[in-house]
Amino acid sequence: MARLLEGSSIALLSDAGTPVVSDPGLVLVRQALNAQVQVVPLPGPSAAIAALVGSGAPPHSFTFVGFPPRKSNDRKKWCLDLAAETRTLIFFESPHRIRATFRIARECWGDRQVTICRELTKIHEELVTRPINEHISTITSPRGEYTCVVWPPLQSFPVAVPLPERSILQHEFGQTTNKSGSRRAAVKEMAKKYGLSTRDMYTELHKSP
Repeated sequence: MARLLEGSSIALLSDAGTPVVSDPGLVLVRQALNAQVQVVPLPGPSAAIAALVGSGAPPHSFTFVGFPPRKSNDRKKWCLDLAAETRTLIFFESPHRIRATFRIARECWGDRQVTICRELTKIHEELVTRPINEHISTITSPRGEYTCVVWPPLQSFPVAVPLPERSILQHEFGQTTNKSGSRRAAVKEMAKKYGLSTRDMYTELHKSP
């Protein structure tokens, strides 16, 4: 702050992505604003926004809630406080607590759809969308920080998630079948994603071209 008040121009950089987003940069920004020093934000990498864009979750209204509390009792209260939230939720979590957090979240939110993201914009980038219960059983060796996008309850979607063209839908079905190991599981997963019953999803997939 002393350098700023002397008239220096200072750039605030962070190796954790955009400063202020789950980063202590907020302290310096507020001090600068309180001292009538102009703060110029520059667009940069943000895991929260990248995850939202890549998840396919409704982006019309969303909220970023940072990291869940470390202690399990506090984490449960955190989940309960968010249980009635109808917007898409975005939060960060460490690999050491991701499964425990999902177990508590399942109790409080039900088996909601969640997209988990790791290594965003890197070679080993990973985005996986599944119900919470499936994440609990498939995350066996968690590594790296997770960005989680929690889809809102189906009834709270502002608009239905539109079905893509038939060729794209068929391609997605093939990929989902390979990932889940069975056609039935793939139909169920896609029906949940697009807000359809399993029967309606099956009908869409088998429509004549």
